[in-house]
Amino acid sequence: MEIIPLIKIRKNRIINEIDDIDTYLEKIKPKKLYILDLDGIERNKPNLCTFQRLSKIYDIWVDNGPRNLGDIVDILMSGAEKITITSDLYDDLHIEQIRYITENMIYEKIDISEKDEKSIVFSSKSFDGFVNLNNRSELEKDFFSKEIIKKHIQKKPIYVYENDSKNIEYWKKIGDINFLVDLERFQGFI
Repeated sequence: MEIIPLIKIRKNRIINEIDDIDTYLEKIKPKKLYILDLDGIERNKPNLCTFQRLSKIYDIWVDNGPRNLGDIVDILMSGAEKITITSDLYDDLHIEQIRYITENMIYEKIDISEKDEKSIVFSSKSFDGFVNLNNRSELEKDFFSKEIIKKHIQKKPIYVYENDSKNIEYWKKIGDINFLVDLERFQGFI
């Protein structure tokens, strides 16, 4: 089980609910950061300068809604170790083109409740793993989604967004789940 702190970026600033981000990061000493770039996802305006700055200190995993191969190149050049792709944002996605330019890990962000099992099986052959932003309560409402995770977790790593450390036991019953946790809640998970 891996637990990675998640930071949110907007307008080249970390917007997590912590007063002194630098001091906090020094205190918890993470090796990796999952970057959720809201400008990139919502407006196709990635915060590449911030990625570059953070990549000098941490291994960064960038989720900024790339829409084409040029966006992938920009993310890699800014220092990303891993990339998350949202297939719905990426027109004409051909993972083999991405594999041609990089050996970096490529994950697919999925909303399991909106996917059928056939698309998950297809994706699992192409991507190195999945990022699921469905929380526990959403997953509990949908038996089918929970079963998809149980079945496919054996094949590829799955990272789930979770902010309540009490839910770790729930996820462990499903399988070997990894976690993305908001920076301000990270200490409760370690």
